[in-house]
Amino acid sequence: MLRETPGILHIRIEAPLADRFRRVQAQEDVSLGTAEQIVTQREKAAADYLNRFSDIEWSDAILYHLVINTGRWDLEAAAHL
Repeated sequence: MLRETPGILHIRIEAPLADRFRRVQAQEDVSLGTAEQIVTQREKAAADYLNRFSDIEWSDAILYHLVINTGRWDLEAAAHL
């Protein structure tokens, strides 16, 4: 929606899949298998939504000014940045 708006900073927060599984497992207090299903479903829903309504492929790095890998930085450091 804001991709062509001047002055908007587009940031993508990324992490390795295994890290996302473990975070959801801890946050939701579920098994690793359930966490994998949750992450997969959420990411598919987000990708489908953005593709349908904005005609973008959300994993396309060219859409972002900055990509932060929270597999390399912890969440607190990424939020501070």
